Amino acid sequence: METELVTTALMTPELANFAGNVHGGHILRLVDQIAYACASQYAGRYCVTLSVDRVVFKVPVRVGDLLTMKAKVNYTGRTSLQVGVRVEARDLKGGEPRHTNTCYLTMVAMENGRPHPVPRFTPETADEQRRFIRAELARDQGPALDRMAANVHEYHAMMDLAAVPILLVEVESGLIRLANRRACELFEENEGDLEQRLLWPLYADEDRERAIAHSAHVAAAGSAPPIELLHSAGDSMRRLRVTSWLIPLPTQPLIQHVLEAV
Repeated sequence: METELVTTALMTPELANFAGNVHGGHILRLVDQIAYACASQYAGRYCVTLSVDRVVFKVPVRVGDLLTMKAKVNYTGRTSLQVGVRVEARDLKGGEPRHTNTCYLTMVAMENGRPHPVPRFTPETADEQRRFIRAELARDQGPALDRMAANVHEYHAMMDLAAVPILLVEVESGLIRLANRRACELFEENEGDLEQRLLWPLYADEDRERAIAHSAHVAAAGSAPPIELLHSAGDSMRRLRVTSWLIPLPTQPLIQHVLEAV
């Protein structure tokens, strides 16, 4: 069963906005089209768009660029699918592809005007498992985070754009479920390598027991006073102040760790 779809489109002059770059609305239309095609291909039925997460354009798309959109099914519910779409632009005259944006769309399979069950998606590769867990986490976080953001994807977007490193960690296992961009930069890892790893090896040996005790206190009390711990970041050791609090999700409580250089 096909879970991926790739399309390309040349950005022509009539698509330009007043600034001379390709209009963002046109790119969003293309994103919705490939997400629809990818979801329908997987479900074997027409699909409709239920929601689109917050979209942030990192770099402009210029007239003359070749736009490549890569869509992939990340997660399935009973009648819904989450499709992730990565958009890259490349100057045909030369240059490396530029990552313009990534967004996630929730699609619903339909038949005779009613939602219809979709085949279950089972992740196989490490990257598929990471994306599946992220989508599952987004689903579970929704009710618990209504007061924190308009929707869970907005919350994740805010985390990614935060000026400080942030980690979301499972209470019981110590597994890192989500790492924002600043955290990846701090530990000199990409999100695929940092997520789904245990938190404890990131601490220096002499501080590891204190770190475990700190997390246990947060899990029991909901929060704890900030603590300074020595972290292994890349090839060096850095002392960071860790501020933590509990996010009491119904399926799996998480601890959010905010890291600050001392």
